Amino acid sequence: MAAFTGLLLKWDLFLFGCINARTRRASRDRLWRSISRSADGQVYPAVVLVLVLTQAQSWRRILLAFVVSFALELSIYKTVKQWVKRARPSCALAGIEQLVVPQDLFSFPSGHTAAAFQAALLLGHWCAPMIIPMYMWSSLVGFSRVYLGVHYPADVIAGASLGIIAAKAGLLISSVML
Repeated sequence: MAAFTGLLLKWDLFLFGCINARTRRASRDRLWRSISRSADGQVYPAVVLVLVLTQAQSWRRILLAFVVSFALELSIYKTVKQWVKRARPSCALAGIEQLVVPQDLFSFPSGHTAAAFQAALLLGHWCAPMIIPMYMWSSLVGFSRVYLGVHYPADVIAGASLGIIAAKAGLLISSVML
């Protein structure tokens, strides 16, 4: 098991280096900061509001799915982050610069990526034409977090998985309760 874990860590560090070791350009840095900021949280209440207004017959289920999903995601995210306590790349690796200020000390899992994938699945559930653009946006958010030096690829993969699982749980619970 230790050999497998070591191999995963090597791949994680290798992929991080491939994404993060780019020559910095102000315009590219601004682009990835903007994409990352788009998942800070302000967009999610707007998504819920638009869905509630456009899907009036399902407003209770939409609201319940979002609330349950985000409560579940946030509680698991905080618990795992405090349990794993993986240092951010800029703290663990020499010469790595963070291009944004993270909200906390630890990197695993990526909360921005979790929330982005969660919103993508929930929005896509009620508005199918949005699923592909939302998953593309979510993937860009995850990539941006590695590019900006605040997460490793494994953090992003774990965040995406957490977001998808929480969204599916929210949908399941809302369909059972209403």
